Amino acid sequence: MKRQILLTLFATAYLLVNAQDIHTTIDNFRVSVVESNDLKSKRYLDLIDGSPFLNDEWSEGEVIMRNGKKYTYYMKYMIYNDEIWTSNHEDTIKKLNVTDAVASVLLDGHRFILADYEFKHETKTGLMETLGSAGDFELLKLYTNEFKKATKAGAYKAAERDKFTTKTFLYYRIDEETANLLPKKKADFIALFGEEQAHVKELMDKNKLKVREADILELLKLLN
Repeated sequence: MKRQILLTLFATAYLLVNAQDIHTTIDNFRVSVVESNDLKSKRYLDLIDGSPFLNDEWSEGEVIMRNGKKYTYYMKYMIYNDEIWTSNHEDTIKKLNVTDAVASVLLDGHRFILADYEFKHETKTGLMETLGSAGDFELLKLYTNEFKKATKAGAYKAAERDKFTTKTFLYYRIDEETANLLPKKKADFIALFGEEQAHVKELMDKNKLKVREADILELLKLLN
């Protein structure tokens, strides 16, 4: 019964977000009007573990256009559908359709951009967090969110509720081309820097840096 209720709630929210005919156009990006209370209800929160959002709370964020204009909204990032939701009124939720006209979206200390990337042998386009850059090299982070249905208790396993799980993957791109998963081996990572790889190796060895987010960000600072 709980599973059926959850699927009904989620399907309703999904259709509301994706099937609206009412749009508000601001410069070159559109905001679709959505009337959805399901994902804010106590009943929804009682049914599942985890969250489809990066942060369940609304936070003030900024949309920066390529033409230099800026717009401020209360927003949150729904990772499951790869959507930025906005709200300027208590009972109205809107979906921000991020297009090439949007340079970036600033939210909760993160800067999101629209980018092409390789994932499971497919080229996709979606939101990615840009972490830092040096020269033509840019470090990115991809957020994914999966939904797992509830399972009944077994002989050696306890029952589990419906659950959303968020995972992150580090990516890189060169000269704003399609992003790829960051190599895990140090030698493969250093090779990405071409003519600068000897200098990169020297910096990494001297500062005992590894192929992990915090160390790469430190490397990019040194390169800059």
